[in-house]
Amino acid sequence: MTDWYNEKNKTSFRDVVISHIKKVLEITTIEFRGGYVSEKIKDGMVERTYVPNTRKIYIQAIQSLSDVLLPYFDKDMKGVYPKIIEDYDSIQNDKDISGKDKIKKQVLVMRKLFQELNMLLNRKDYLKTADYSESDLDDDELEALRSE
Repeated sequence: MTDWYNEKNKTSFRDVVISHIKKVLEITTIEFRGGYVSEKIKDGMVERTYVPNTRKIYIQAIQSLSDVLLPYFDKDMKGVYPKIIEDYDSIQNDKDISGKDKIKKQVLVMRKLFQELNMLLNRKDYLKTADYSESDLDDDELEALRSE
């Protein structure tokens, strides 16, 4: 997996994935709530602040993680991913489900996706402590990783 550079330090793709997983886990430690507008009076003026929907933040974080890992999906993940996306889209397009219930059901589907992504990373032994990058692997090893 490639290394990403910035002026101050080198960041590996593995570090990005681990950081993203940590972010998803942080989101799950707070109460899920719908988005709303908070109104406060300050100096005689009404100040409106949008408080984001944490369920949507959770969903988007997992979707983003799956997008990053997509090129590395193995046979098992390639088998379950389309079904999970189909379930998610089915909920999204179901006119009989209200907005709040729709999001709650989508959270459950994304939780399943997050679990599957973690099992993918485990199968690939991706979270092991030894650091390596794509540049450490030859072309045959890289292809074997991608085709699993």
